[in-house]
Amino acid sequence: MTNPYFVDITTEKSPFECYQKIKTAAENDSSAITPELCLDILQSTNYPPVISAMVKRAAFAIEGDTRRYLNFRRVLLGAVAQRESSEETRRVVCAMTERYHDKAAYERALHSEAGKFLLQGYRCQYGLNLQGSAAQMNLRYHDFSGYDKLVFDGNVRQIDLGHARNLPKRLDLSSAEKAEAISLNCADLSGVEKLELPRGIKKADFSRVRNMPDAAFDLQKYERLREAGFAALDFAGKPLLKLPGQIEKVDLRGAKNLSRRTDLRACSRLKEVNAEGIAGEAEFLLPDESQAQVRRRGRSVRRVMQPLPSWAAYYRGRAA
Repeated sequence: MTNPYFVDITTEKSPFECYQKIKTAAENDSSAITPELCLDILQSTNYPPVISAMVKRAAFAIEGDTRRYLNFRRVLLGAVAQRESSEETRRVVCAMTERYHDKAAYERALHSEAGKFLLQGYRCQYGLNLQGSAAQMNLRYHDFSGYDKLVFDGNVRQIDLGHARNLPKRLDLSSAEKAEAISLNCADLSGVEKLELPRGIKKADFSRVRNMPDAAFDLQKYERLREAGFAALDFAGKPLLKLPGQIEKVDLRGAKNLSRRTDLRACSRLKEVNAEGIAGEAEFLLPDESQAQVRRRGRSVRRVMQPLPSWAAYYRGRAA
């Protein structure tokens, strides 16, 4: 549902051009700051310095007149409704609504329903507000065209983005602070350059992901991660897989172009690597004194490959 006070950008203009309009009007005559001018600014940009200057000038133009406040009411509330606004902008608008006994409208404008909202910045960009959602967030097959940011409820526990497409360039899922399971199974990550997971993530599924960004292969910082799935993932031209030391299960079923040797010795709690269906002679370096099992073609085998000494590698190369 769209917030009743929301003012969308209809004609994007340069923030500098918008700021000059406010500055020129204020210098010529304080009465030149009109609701119409402010509405034009809101429909042109959401650049923080411009919006902050606009609400300050509007507050000055009202000068304690209730009638004038009512005239400016739409643009004041519109400066925070479904917009990523600065602290200064919120402070001014909140003070004005309190002064004219309109605080309830401010709260309604500020706390928007789930849906599209404007991001603050030099360019016009939109975020998708998913707050107030269920503990299990099902976004399978969703097309995120037009969104540059996703904001999740801090209490959501599971997020399923399977088969999703047109995801934001910076896919930041960290707003779901309590999420323990994330699935990107079969998602298309074309255009995604950076992937950020919740810090407390325990299970992540990247199986059959298309166009996996290079940054997503380094998961070492997610210390609570216990299970990671990369089934049928194509590792061609990708960085070496890096997993946290506490990982317990790794699913690599049917993975393609996997490195000939995958080093998992730092994963001290590793219990199982599912390598069924992997083409070629992929080898896994497992932790010393570990009971980890590598599953191949329905069998569990204990394989601990130790790196060859440099001299042995040298002579092996000569013999070849």
